[in-house]
Amino acid sequence: MKKQIAVALAVALMAAAMAAGRCYAQRPSSRADIPFAFQVANQTMPAGEYLIERVSDTHLRAQIIRRTDSSAAAVAVTFAVDAKNGKSEPKLVFHKYGDSYFLSEIWTGRAEGRHLLVSRREKELARETPGSEVAVSLQPVSERGL
Repeated sequence: MKKQIAVALAVALMAAAMAAGRCYAQRPSSRADIPFAFQVANQTMPAGEYLIERVSDTHLRAQIIRRTDSSAAAVAVTFAVDAKNGKSEPKLVFHKYGDSYFLSEIWTGRAEGRHLLVSRREKELARETPGSEVAVSLQPVSERGL
């Protein structure tokens, strides 16, 4: 039941974000060039250049991950996680199982990052296959600079 609520919330947040168009463009965002397909919020996202943004300044839990060409987008429900040494470099952390990648963490260069909920598929693969972590550099940008 909790999973259905979380999925419904994510879908509703994504719909609201997409309907809002570029009105959220004034918020800072980060850009990453992801060289492999990956999964986030039970969606497969193709390789490419992505923007990562908060849904709103008051709602830090939801993050929008969208291709810069707007061909793919997802909303991820996240929770705060502290850096072990007090600060972390800006990066996206992926869990890799065989040829499957799952977005796991978003670090913007502050002491606090965002950890994504683990999908059922990732849990299945984690039980069956040894995994590893892959980091992709994240660059702070503004929509105005695109």
